[in-house]
Amino acid sequence: FMARAGAPAAPPAEDREAKRRAAGLLQSDFTRKILQDAEGRPLVSSEDLSAWAGRLSSELYGRGEIVFRQGAAGDCCYVVLAGTLAGRIHHRESGQETTFEVGPGAVVGEMSLMTGLPRMAELRARESAELLRIPAPEFAELLGKHEGLIEQMSRLVAERAQQNRRQYEDLLAAGAAPVEQAISREGILKRFWRLLGGNK
Repeated sequence: FMARAGAPAAPPAEDREAKRRAAGLLQSDFTRKILQDAEGRPLVSSEDLSAWAGRLSSELYGRGEIVFRQGAAGDCCYVVLAGTLAGRIHHRESGQETTFEVGPGAVVGEMSLMTGLPRMAELRARESAELLRIPAPEFAELLGKHEGLIEQMSRLVAERAQQNRRQYEDLLAAGAAPVEQAISREGILKRFWRLLGGNK
């Protein structure tokens, strides 16, 4: 029997890649800030999160390549698996610019995804970078399957959006009314249900 027993087959490359992407997601701000409660307890099991992450895909960006532009619509968010992104915000009112960097583990683009408002910044790869892409339907599916995530996400996004209210209004240059609705907790919850295909 021992003579006939062969070495275990290596897992397919696709499985290895899925596990690597899941491991990156588990170590990211996405997990720490969105998928844990105020006491740091996980709201999604590592098994469920790994299975969900295995269905996502990663995208490679070369040095200087643009991930998204300021003012563009956002139908996904990203987790930085490797590399560094350079961000730039142009302030229409003052004509000045704010620059910043984000590295591995950072989540980018989630505000636009959840509020429906345009991207607040331009992001490009400072060096070669790998990003885990989380499209709106998959994001909504994850939140919808786990109790507590919807409320937590809507609260976090609404708080951050209120802090960035002036930048949103400047970006849209259309007064406070559409911005106010989009960044309210109720507005974010309504958008979430639309992403799920509901009508609440």
